[in-house]
Amino acid sequence: MNCKPIIIVFISFSALLHILSLSVDAADIQGTSLSNPFKITIDIEKIISPLPETYKPGIWIAGINKDPFMIEKFFDDNIVGVVQLTAPLPRLLRESKDFDDYKNRLLQAFIHDRLTYNILNRIKQSGAYLFIGHFGHPMPAWLASERVDKRYTDSWWYATSVMPPKCYDFHCIDAHGKRVTGWAGIIEYTLSFFYNRIGIKKLGYFLGHEQNKDWIGSEEDFYKLYKYTHLAANKVSPSILTGGVGPMSWDSKRMPCHRHHYNDTGLKLCKRTDLWSINGKECKDPLISKAFTGCKPVLQNFLEYGERENLPVDFLNWHMFALPPYENEFNTIINAVNSWTGNNQAKNKKSFKLYPGDWAYWSSSFASSRQDNRNRWYPFDPTDTEENASYVVAMIHEMAQAGIQWHSHDFNIKDFDKEKVVYNERRGEFIGDWPIFTDSGIIKPVYNAFRAVSIFAGKNESELSNRLLTEYEKDRFIKAAASRTSDGSVTRVLVTNFIPTGFMANRNKLNILCKRLNDSEIEDLNCLELGRTIAKVLKKRGKRSSEDISRGIESKVFKYLGVREEEIKAREKMTASIREAEELISVDMRALNLTRQIEVVFKTRDKGDYVLREYLIDGSHSNSCHVNKRTESKPSDTPCGINGELDIFAKRAKQEASGSAITKTKSYMIETGFSENEAEEIIERYKVCMRKNKGPAQCFKGYLEGERGDALIEVNRMHKYYFKKELFKKMETINNRKNVALEMVSEKVLSFKGDTLSVALEIKPFSTVLIELSKSETPNLQ
Repeated sequence: MNCKPIIIVFISFSALLHILSLSVDAADIQGTSLSNPFKITIDIEKIISPLPETYKPGIWIAGINKDPFMIEKFFDDNIVGVVQLTAPLPRLLRESKDFDDYKNRLLQAFIHDRLTYNILNRIKQSGAYLFIGHFGHPMPAWLASERVDKRYTDSWWYATSVMPPKCYDFHCIDAHGKRVTGWAGIIEYTLSFFYNRIGIKKLGYFLGHEQNKDWIGSEEDFYKLYKYTHLAANKVSPSILTGGVGPMSWDSKRMPCHRHHYNDTGLKLCKRTDLWSINGKECKDPLISKAFTGCKPVLQNFLEYGERENLPVDFLNWHMFALPPYENEFNTIINAVNSWTGNNQAKNKKSFKLYPGDWAYWSSSFASSRQDNRNRWYPFDPTDTEENASYVVAMIHEMAQAGIQWHSHDFNIKDFDKEKVVYNERRGEFIGDWPIFTDSGIIKPVYNAFRAVSIFAGKNESELSNRLLTEYEKDRFIKAAASRTSDGSVTRVLVTNFIPTGFMANRNKLNILCKRLNDSEIEDLNCLELGRTIAKVLKKRGKRSSEDISRGIESKVFKYLGVREEEIKAREKMTASIREAEELISVDMRALNLTRQIEVVFKTRDKGDYVLREYLIDGSHSNSCHVNKRTESKPSDTPCGINGELDIFAKRAKQEASGSAITKTKSYMIETGFSENEAEEIIERYKVCMRKNKGPAQCFKGYLEGERGDALIEVNRMHKYYFKKELFKKMETINNRKNVALEMVSEKVLSFKGDTLSVALEIKPFSTVLIELSKSETPNLQ
């Protein structure tokens, strides 16, 4: 099972509260006149540089064999930059009985499983980087420094799985004189397996997946793992990249040893750990906090550890949920990391990549801020709509501008328990979950966003395009970029109109408030603590007037600061900042209801006729969610509808795929030595078991022994293979339909008669437009 949903509470909350401590350039936040028409000027002949690799979509796969045909489709349609893979590696190591058992499990999972092996080959052929890792809960009982068969939180995982190893090195001799394979030995074997046996040469290893919470040991114990990971990787090949450490957000600190994070078992273990590095009472005293490790972000501590140990770091990765796509957000990250870089990196001219290795539109705080009548995270329907598509394009634009080249967006992460509740309520395909496909394999609008980005980046030419000079008025909502193919034959422009909502809009208010107060006579203002006191006021914004909200915030702020009524100066500064922030939020609200008129002006000396193609993702185009909504059997309060034509098609397709898979599995059984009667009997037994939700081991226990028993495991695997293959073939008939696939809405021939050519576009809120301009082979007769 995946523990991520439990962790996300803290990711999102810390991400929300962090922003309170940032200083903000008002021009970065304002800079929005909602002008119509909005002019974008592109000089076709002015190449700035090759496009950054940011425009190659990256994905984080949580389970490589869960959705193999969806992964293959993604590679067919996109120019992929980075693939980060977690499951099944953590489970293979965590559940192994010893090192030999782990090696056998690797073989079964990645070589003998044809689905997985095919995907790995596809990644290899694509030229994408593959980042593998055993985290978050990797430690097997045979290697853990201690065995504790109890959960350390109220989640699924046992304390043993997040213990430091008893042997960090390649090998150690235990208390009984027995030679034990250590952490470095495991990493060496694993990386050699992928690098030499499977042949993946663009390979990296990420250390850590939210270990700022999920680690029962000292912070330095964890960084010590990196030292031995790097040694092992370098031994296999110096070309293998290593980095870390995957905290919940880029500035996350070690979680306090507190009941809010750990149960009784976890508290007992963490309280006995020296140098736990909590962000607790030690950080309250400014003099102590400067020296105390736990008062700094774990990425900073990680870099400082690498500096002390003279260890190279190839990339810094972190998780990034519902971060607003604003320039100042990324500048803050870049500036902070630059300030953490040590002398060794500068001396050796070592530059590491910044790599958000797990990002998405969803976060617990953001989802809660959008759920007016329900205090729950799911369903978060915007993940299924064009809103998510617009967010992805806006984020990629901002990451590219900031110089972040690699990123991995969530691909198929699931929270099975919470999603099951929503599915049982809706019985439909669109349940407001994370993946970019529905459970049956229907693409969501966000999939089309990646498709549009890939075309913009050069997927059709199989090479990265060049970036063109693109000029437009600074705007908080409109993001635009232009590219040109290396042969100069096609110019593309990608534009999106993303509007911040929920706490994304409200946090502007908090930014300005904290900046003004920090600039005032109030010294050492802890904006994080202040944020805790006013977050509830912001969340309950609702339909109340601006004055009501402002008075509520002022009351909370004064109470926190202990400011007396006569301290007029502080009150005036605070009131002014609140009013300014309210004005910005009112701009956001107007933008939500405004269609922007876009004028794209192309400049070139190459006169003649050009073909212009326009692709659109909005509420009516490239949008499976709204196709289903328009065709639902009776009105519902869901944006994607219930029992629409896509829901009905998926239910029928599952039934047909299941029947076909049973038939093919039976044929497979006969081909491998079963008689027809045996095959029929086993199939019936299998069907009964599956209806009762029993696994194959329970189904066939005591039924057949030895080789036949092993064959039944293969039968179960083949049935899953045939079912997934047949179902996805059927889903592709939906995915290639108009209004579901990325849709071209117009194609026309235009003439350059002067030095410029103007193209008029309309772009609604949360819409994305891709336009292509190419020289026409036939004259324009209009």
